[in-house]
Amino acid sequence: MINSNVKNGKSIIGDLLLFILAFAIPAEPFVPDIVKYVCIGFLFALVIVKYGKIYLSSFMMWVVVFLLYMCISLCYTPTGSQGLSTIMMMFGSVLHSFSIIMYLHFRYDDFEEGFIKVMNGFTAGTVAIVLFTIFVERANLLSGYWRLGKVVFENYGTFMILSYSIIICLMWSLYALFEKHFKAYIPIMILMILAAALSGTKKTVVAIIMAMPIYFFFKYRKKAFKLVLIMLLVLLAIYLMYIIVMNVDILYRTIGNRIEIYIRTIMGETGGSASIVERRDMRNCAIKWFTENPVFGKGVSAFRALYSMKTGKYLYSHCNYTEILCNHGMVGFILYYGFLLFLLFKSIFEYIKTNSTIHLFSIVFLFVVMILDYGQVSYYRVHYLLIYQLIAATVSRTEKNTEVSVVKSEVNVTNVLGDNGAQQLT
Repeated sequence: MINSNVKNGKSIIGDLLLFILAFAIPAEPFVPDIVKYVCIGFLFALVIVKYGKIYLSSFMMWVVVFLLYMCISLCYTPTGSQGLSTIMMMFGSVLHSFSIIMYLHFRYDDFEEGFIKVMNGFTAGTVAIVLFTIFVERANLLSGYWRLGKVVFENYGTFMILSYSIIICLMWSLYALFEKHFKAYIPIMILMILAAALSGTKKTVVAIIMAMPIYFFFKYRKKAFKLVLIMLLVLLAIYLMYIIVMNVDILYRTIGNRIEIYIRTIMGETGGSASIVERRDMRNCAIKWFTENPVFGKGVSAFRALYSMKTGKYLYSHCNYTEILCNHGMVGFILYYGFLLFLLFKSIFEYIKTNSTIHLFSIVFLFVVMILDYGQVSYYRVHYLLIYQLIAATVSRTEKNTEVSVVKSEVNVTNVLGDNGAQQLT
């Protein structure tokens, strides 16, 4: 993993709790809920005892507002107790990520180092759960047409949870390899690409395809020739990956045939995927119900209840945009995506100003997730809420550090030249 430099002295217990909480997000089957909540409680207690205060970021305040808005919608949602379950899931995700961010705020002067420490733990958890899942499901994987995680994550709502961790780990590995030049991430990247193929989810493939061009575009935006050359190499790499997936039997059976069906569906050919057609219908239904109450929406988890009444299937809309519009209207949509767009533009601004590579990861992550949100419902998942909070805290800390360094420079000039000399310089 990437090394991180501790700035505020050692706290072995705190660092251990931090690692467990970061590890537990992708490796959910390894860490019971009771262990997570005990770790969260101890981490809160440690911060209060050691530092005598708590930290509320602007992002956390935004999340609290969004969560309260979800709670208010319980008054008119048609889902009943299921809506409360969604809110409790969101609350657990908020509490989990908040404890991590609060500890990092007091533990590290350089927040980027704390960011790296959390992602080291998250990567360790992802690698562990992927290897374990491949081992447990090896017979099913070899038999064909199997999707990684269906057995291991059977009791955790959906095996798609594994794909969230794979996607995040893929993007972090890209950053670790190209920015930190950490060679240990080469086998991790290879493992994540294999896991992405075995998961049989199109979003993991999209994440790989989109992350590289976005990364290289911002990285080499001032070097036109190098940018064009790299983009061509990326396209060649994507084409070679496509050839491999389509010609290696086990990869074709898990993801290749799904890509083939998806392309046929987009081209309007017969033989398209029934699930793609169904999801298109889900999005259309969500938009229809959104128009019936465009300001506040139908209420938390309303889509599932309404779609169940219509089809007998209790499913979400498979699109974060339409899910939020249907459930929470334009108010919820603006609350949620307004802040994410703010984080994206702020990360771009900070990267251009400081050239800090952690902001480059933030840009790639936010761009890719907003693209993937067209095919997933992610707004209450701790995987994404944690990274959003890390990005928000990094942007805030970078801004403050820049202001402090400017002030120090002005003081130094005054001390060396005196007031008159400093005035002449200005």
